[in-house]
Amino acid sequence: MKGHSYRHLLALCLMVLGALAASAEVALNRVTVDVVLHADGSAHFTEVWDVDVDQTKDTEFYQTRPTRSIATVKDFSVSDQGKEFTNVGEWDSEAANKEGRCGITPLNGGYELCWGIGQPGHHSYKLSYTITNIIRPYSTDRVTFNSVLFHGEGLRPHSVRATISRADSVLTEDDVKFFEHSEDNTEASFEHGKFMLSTEHPMSEDDYLGVHIEFDKNAFGEMKNLGSSTEISPEELSSPMMTDANVGKYEESMIDKFWDFYEEWPLLTLFGILGGIIGLFYVVRKIAIALA
Repeated sequence: MKGHSYRHLLALCLMVLGALAASAEVALNRVTVDVVLHADGSAHFTEVWDVDVDQTKDTEFYQTRPTRSIATVKDFSVSDQGKEFTNVGEWDSEAANKEGRCGITPLNGGYELCWGIGQPGHHSYKLSYTITNIIRPYSTDRVTFNSVLFHGEGLRPHSVRATISRADSVLTEDDVKFFEHSEDNTEASFEHGKFMLSTEHPMSEDDYLGVHIEFDKNAFGEMKNLGSSTEISPEELSSPMMTDANVGKYEESMIDKFWDFYEEWPLLTLFGILGGIIGLFYVVRKIAIALA
C-alpha cells in the first residue's frame, strides 16, 4: 500500500509539472517600442520583441493597432535577427506555412499586424511600420498624440520600454502642454529630448503602456487641414485604455502574480509545489492513521 501511495504521489507531481511546462511555451522576455513623430502628423513605430519559443501549437504572433478616422498603417515589415520576412499583404490566419512571412489583417477600427512564429528557440522580432494621421486636432489651440504603445495581447512580457521623439527637431518639455501615461506600473521621464517610459514589474496579460500628449497646434506644421471630422472626441480621450478609471480591471490577480513568479523563478516554484504536495500527502496520511 505504501509503494502504491507513493506512485500516486509521483504521478500527481508529474501531472502538475507537465501542466506548468505546457503553459510556458512562449516567454516574452523584453519589448522595446521606439516612436518617432513626424511633422505631417504621422508616427513611425519600431518594436523589438525578445522571445523564447518552446514547442508550441501557436503559429503566429500579432500586434493590434487601433486606428480611428483617417489613420492608416503602411510600410509594415518584420525581421528576425536580421532575416527579412516576406510581406504577403492581407494575412491568412489559416495558411499552412507562416514561417518567415508577415501581413496585415484589417479590423473594424484598426489593424492586426501578424507574423509567423517560426521554429522553437530564441527570436528577436523587429517590427517596423508607420501610422498616418495619428496626431489629431484636439481643440482650437492643441493637437494630441493619444496612443497605446504596447498591449499584452494575452502575453506577459517581463519588461517593456518605450521612447517617444520627434523626427524634425529635439523634443523639449516646453513643447508639451500636457502629458499623461497609463498605469501605476509605468515609470516616465524626459531625457535627452525624448520621453522615456518603462514598466516597473512584469506585465499581466491585460496591462498596457499608453500615453496622452498634447502639443501646440503649430507644433506639426505639415499636418493637412482635413476638417473638424478628424478631431479627437472626448469619448476617445476617456477610453478605458487611456485612463485610470478602470484601474481595478488591470490590477494583478493572485494567479497573475503566481505566473509572474514562476516565469522568474521556475525551479524554485516547482520545488515549492512539490514540497507542498509531499507535505499535504503526509498530513492526509497522518489524519487517516489517526482516524483508523
